Amino acid sequence: MNTIALFQIIVLAFAAAAISTTITKAFIFAPMREWIFKRNEWFGELFSCPYCMSHWVGFVLVAIYRPILVEMCFVIDLLISVFVLVAISAIVSGLILKLHKPHEKIAEEPLPATPVTTRKRSTDPNSIMN
Repeated sequence: MNTIALFQIIVLAFAAAAISTTITKAFIFAPMREWIFKRNEWFGELFSCPYCMSHWVGFVLVAIYRPILVEMCFVIDLLISVFVLVAISAIVSGLILKLHKPHEKIAEEPLPATPVTTRKRSTDPNSIMN
């Protein structure tokens, strides 16, 4: 087994986990997910499932970086790399989702009144600070 390729797979799996979790769970992508779900329910489900998304992200990353774990047939080698990447990515995504605690809403308390200082205008016509 190629140890450099294994290291690449592990690094790419962490990247795939981060990308797929961000796309499927981050608040900033919620409007995009809703828009996609309205257009096509299948793609909407894809964009709301970190495990599902990690497959597609894994395919793209393996197509770009081409880490080969075993050497049999090029296409089969890439598929094996993708599924190893997805397996590691699923573990990492699971840990991210377990450890992530959404921000709790803090009761909005009124801020203490702070005096607003305003500069008084000078009545002197020769003053440059009007």
